[in-house]
Amino acid sequence: MNSDAAGRLSPRAAAGIARASTGTVVTIALAAAVLSYSGLHGLAVESGVSGTLAWLLPVCVDGLVIAASLGVLHATLTGTGAAFSWLLVGLGVAASTGGNVLVAHPSVTARLVAGAPPVILALALEQALRVLRHRAGLPARRVVRKTSTATTLTAALVGVSGDSAAQGPSTPARTGTTSRQPRAARTGSKTAAARALLAGAPDMPIADVVATTGVDPADARRIRRALLAETTGSATSPVPAVA
Repeated sequence: MNSDAAGRLSPRAAAGIARASTGTVVTIALAAAVLSYSGLHGLAVESGVSGTLAWLLPVCVDGLVIAASLGVLHATLTGTGAAFSWLLVGLGVAASTGGNVLVAHPSVTARLVAGAPPVILALALEQALRVLRHRAGLPARRVVRKTSTATTLTAALVGVSGDSAAQGPSTPARTGTTSRQPRAARTGSKTAAARALLAGAPDMPIADVVATTGVDPADARRIRRALLAETTGSATSPVPAVA
């Protein structure tokens, strides 16, 4: 869906689509989890685990996939590293798939069927997280509750406007061209506002930064990392001796 079509989509329709998508994904994930549970439970029983404790193996293995997927979502929204969470997702899917294949009938078709549920579960979770990330990254109508954050944003926007005014009058536009601000300039203004916002509120969630300034989530995370590096560098730099 392009940006023009997304702009014509009413909030009610967007919410309905999101709910339907989430419900479908949750249903598929539950079905895949039940099928995967059956195979891992049988593997635990065949390995000598008692019947009363065999259910813990699928809970641990498939639960790891779910927990790691939520960790990826949290890392995406907060701008932190998600490498470890992705590693856990891969390990969980590999372990679940391998366990289901081991107890399957020794035929290609049976092993494909047995190994499909863990993969489907991981894909369904990723689709659900994509919907959540998209909704969190939209410039929704959200209010910044912290006064300090709102003040920082206002100062940032004023600073950007002041810098633009200090540059003097712009070159007259050519005949036949529009007077809209170039895309690069608009992007630079958003980046400057996001940088000032994160400088004043370094713990602000990336989703709030995106919703407030309209900056790209990847740029917001990059700005946060740069500010953190600058802060760390200044904190660890040696203090010159006083003569």
